Amino acid sequence: MKLSIALVLPCLMLMLWTSGCGVPPQPEPVPTLDVEATVQARLTEERAIEATVEAKAQAMAKVIVEATVQAVPTATPTPPTNTPAPPTNKAVASV
Repeated sequence: MKLSIALVLPCLMLMLWTSGCGVPPQPEPVPTLDVEATVQARLTEERAIEATVEAKAQAMAKVIVEATVQAVPTATPTPPTNTPAPPTNKAVASV
């Protein structure tokens, strides 16, 4: 009896250990990525960002041009005026 327990108990332990720890669980299959859809989404996102940046740059350029136009003084033509000639001292010679 002791001999059968001594043989059966280790065999049961070995069987439980191999069934519990020996077989790894089956991993879930990883879904495949749709690379083309990912690339298209990134391109769309980049184009939207680029359009936003371009619109901001154009708006800033318009503001700068308007500020420059307002800051530049306009040339107003002045009519020509007659400047009087300086007086000559011909009468002072007789002393």
